[in-house]
Amino acid sequence: MFTISVLTGAIALSILIIEQSKSLEENIHQNYLSLAGVMSKSIEAGYLAGRWPFETLSEAQKHGEIAFWLVAKSDGEIILASNSSMWGKKLPEEYFSNVTASRNIQFEGETIRLIVHPLKITEGGKNWVFCMGYSLKPVIDARNLLLERAFTSLGVVAIMATIASFLLSRNISEPIAKISRATVSVAEGNLDQHISIKTNGEIMQLADNFNKMVKDLRNQRNELEKLLKQKDEFIHQLGHDLKTPLTPMSNLLPLIIEREKDPKQKELLDVVLRNVNYMKKLVMDTLKLAKLNAPSTTLDLKKVNLSSVVRNVLDNNKFLLKENRIKVENRVKDDIFVRADELRLEEVLSNLVSNAVKCMPDGGTLTISANREDGNVVVHVKDTGVGLSEEEKERIFDEFYKVDKSRHDLASSGLGLTICKRIIERHGGRIWAESDGKYRGATINFTLPLYTDDISMQPS
Repeated sequence: MFTISVLTGAIALSILIIEQSKSLEENIHQNYLSLAGVMSKSIEAGYLAGRWPFETLSEAQKHGEIAFWLVAKSDGEIILASNSSMWGKKLPEEYFSNVTASRNIQFEGETIRLIVHPLKITEGGKNWVFCMGYSLKPVIDARNLLLERAFTSLGVVAIMATIASFLLSRNISEPIAKISRATVSVAEGNLDQHISIKTNGEIMQLADNFNKMVKDLRNQRNELEKLLKQKDEFIHQLGHDLKTPLTPMSNLLPLIIEREKDPKQKELLDVVLRNVNYMKKLVMDTLKLAKLNAPSTTLDLKKVNLSSVVRNVLDNNKFLLKENRIKVENRVKDDIFVRADELRLEEVLSNLVSNAVKCMPDGGTLTISANREDGNVVVHVKDTGVGLSEEEKERIFDEFYKVDKSRHDLASSGLGLTICKRIIERHGGRIWAESDGKYRGATINFTLPLYTDDISMQPS
């Protein structure tokens, strides 16, 4: 019976190793998804800057087992690719979607995993896409090796169990438990793992292969972090280069307008000044968004009275609200406390109030309320304005997206709601829009963690 128990445990162990190999495969896939996201951001930034980031893309392609990458316009034409033979060809319609997807395909006689990442570059209402294919050979080799070692270990255990089941139980179960615990930890994202087993044979080889795999994953993560840092440096340098000429222009133009006597010339200079200020705001908002995306940015989380913050925001915007004939209703109770960065929360509410005012050009009512729900606080900012279509509800938090009436509004950079989304996500919450349709008002909802005295984990 004891031998049967040992054999049953060995079989269960083999199944566990197989399942953990799947977890490792998913972890590798997530690393390539992150790399695809970084390369997509570089392409979007290059598109906005008017210069394709070939150097960054070439450097990124050196990491891992990337077979190819390409960029296709919304009509399917491939306009950019690591393989020159792909240029000008058509990408099938089935590859175009608003969400990131992946599939296995055959490429040059090899099975590869293709990641299709929609770009925030649109043409004719459709997104461009970025595709990246990476080889599955390392994944398959690692999985086969784990399977081989698993079945080898099973054979060894089956033979030795009849000779000295108690001794083998002690000598095998302990290192296997180590491997199992380490594998689960890796699957959870902790790559600081190293298994040290003082034994010879198959289990030691399995541990060595596991350590090598974790080391490779750690190197890939470090390379991704390096690429992210390069992306942030690129955005900050671009912002600095744009701000440098804009600052003196925004300072000098009002003086020139004041001295100008010709009304027509003044009108033309006013147009120039509005566009300069718009460009400056766009640059500042872009840098602000880049800072929120940076892993090094942390929040000053503390106990915050939500009603007090709402009152401060409404008081700071009282002239704007009065000028636009907006009636305000603050229904947030005084006993609601959230764990939040107060300055960031004020920025979110100020953006939402400003956005609501733009949606009520003929006046209306702005209502702010909140309620507790499953350890969170759900905040509702409701207006009686122009409302949202189904498409607008899904896209208003996208970068640079503007609803129809504000597409040419130089007071808006198109990043306000995107910044709101990043701030709420950094708090561990989510944000979404609700509306019954055009001209029937809209509500922006977002969640924040409810403040309690025994919180042990905080979003960063």
